[in-house]
Amino acid sequence: FAPYVDMTLQSKTKATSSIKASGAKSTTLAFIVSGAACQASWGGYYGLNASDEWFDAKQVIIDSRAAGSEPIISFGGAAGRELARTCTNATALAAQYQSVIDTYNVRSIDFDIEGADQNDAPSVAMRSQAIAKVQAAGIAAGKPVTVSLTLPTLPTGLTADGLSVLRSAVTNGVDVSVVNVMAMDYYWDPNPAGKMGNFAIQAGEALKLQLATLYPGRSDAELYRMVGITPMIGINDNPVEIFTTADATKVLNWANSKSIGRIAMWSLNRDSQCATPSNFTGNYCSGVTQSPMQFSSIWKAFGGAPVINPTPTPTPTPT
Repeated sequence: FAPYVDMTLQSKTKATSSIKASGAKSTTLAFIVSGAACQASWGGYYGLNASDEWFDAKQVIIDSRAAGSEPIISFGGAAGRELARTCTNATALAAQYQSVIDTYNVRSIDFDIEGADQNDAPSVAMRSQAIAKVQAAGIAAGKPVTVSLTLPTLPTGLTADGLSVLRSAVTNGVDVSVVNVMAMDYYWDPNPAGKMGNFAIQAGEALKLQLATLYPGRSDAELYRMVGITPMIGINDNPVEIFTTADATKVLNWANSKSIGRIAMWSLNRDSQCATPSNFTGNYCSGVTQSPMQFSSIWKAFGGAPVINPTPTPTPTPT
């Protein structure tokens, strides 16, 4: 269980308290984008070493680790300028990724690629090449770097755009540990009431089949270990899509039965009931009936599958 935290949305004190209250053993801190050209920045507003009364990523990480939650740093997201769109080459881009890894002493990074960033072929290729460089350097230094890709999905599996990002990673030699589907905002079924948990499960099962085509030498257990699910808890941006606590339990039961790699959620900032009823999504509450941190309470016991060393296979050929 590695819920997302929108780092620039709330104070460092609130971020730390919500991480502690969640009980999550990992937390996905979002999002690193480009501030100045090819310069890593939190949301485009804060540098990596920024420290003031509101924001201090280093302190949040220190406090989170003290509470038993190891950070995953996420690049990209829906807002701001993605780093791969402002760097001029893979070497410069890799240097920015490495600076984040070194600044926070992390070994797990995530890339949330969505919107127009999925369709920009030069930056997609450059990103994959840069990630591969970072992973190679990590192995050489005895500090391997784990990478997850967070991509858009439908209940039928990764969208064509999301699949193209994954194919680029495979082609360029990225070792992808988890493919994390954004089980939200499908705009797919005009009547999704009561179906969001099932849709998330369907997306996970469809992803496993897609992974099998790209990693043909891996077992079912290895493929499920690569599956991550990230619902948007409560009311989605598409307000008729509502992910409830009952849906969370349904996803948990399926995740345990298949030993998938990760459950996340968007976002920890929203894991509480709104003060007044709402028909629309919000940044600070879920919009559904729940107790404080109830989604986290449901999912925090999920530890993911045991570590499996993938069966050595030749570099897979994209299909």
